[in-house]
Amino acid sequence: MTDGYTASSGPKRLAVLDIETTGLAPGSDLILEVGMVIVDSKLDEIAHHCVLIASPRNVAWAKQTFAQWDRPAPLTVAQRMHLNNWLISDLHQPLSFAQGHADGTHTAVTGYQQATELLCAFLDEQGIIEPVPLVGSSVRSLDGPFLELHMPKLFSRFTHRTIDASALTELARFMDPRGYEDLSAATPDSGHRTIEDCRRSIGIIRAFARRYGIGSFSAGTGPTTPTS
Repeated sequence: MTDGYTASSGPKRLAVLDIETTGLAPGSDLILEVGMVIVDSKLDEIAHHCVLIASPRNVAWAKQTFAQWDRPAPLTVAQRMHLNNWLISDLHQPLSFAQGHADGTHTAVTGYQQATELLCAFLDEQGIIEPVPLVGSSVRSLDGPFLELHMPKLFSRFTHRTIDASALTELARFMDPRGYEDLSAATPDSGHRTIEDCRRSIGIIRAFARRYGIGSFSAGTGPTTPTS
């Protein structure tokens, strides 16, 4: 496997990252799932891996959510979201989650340390040895702080630079409102599972690159619908 960087053109591959959590506060909330999709310079997917963190605290949170739902009792935004996307069900049956993907792309572990080691090894296997920019949607404001606190070794695999899909849409909104409308129309709603949302971010970046003629994408062809 070749190194993730070339001397003249930067990284050959990037890792698009997404996490799912119990809330928005790194100090009090938990990481439930981490996913990565590896892409080349044409934004083609090379590989992906998802890790479900079925730690005792996460499983207890899932059980509490089910208990509140059964009563019924008020649920937080995160609880409702993760009931709807089956993440809470997966936390109840982590072995079924992993066994449901025979290709080995989905793994269930019992803690942050195991998740960190698996994902760092995945980066190594994909030739991403040196730190690369963090890629995703709102990754510096949400994903980054959670990783820095709970999974610092994984966080260290990324530089301070960011390629943020949501920032690109905001730039289009500011400078090219028509372009923003086209990008928004081509972007599906988030499903709030990590691999799906990584692919959504890739789709936004691809649509932006196509519209504005960046790299291998020719200008004027309009955005394509992101992969969901």
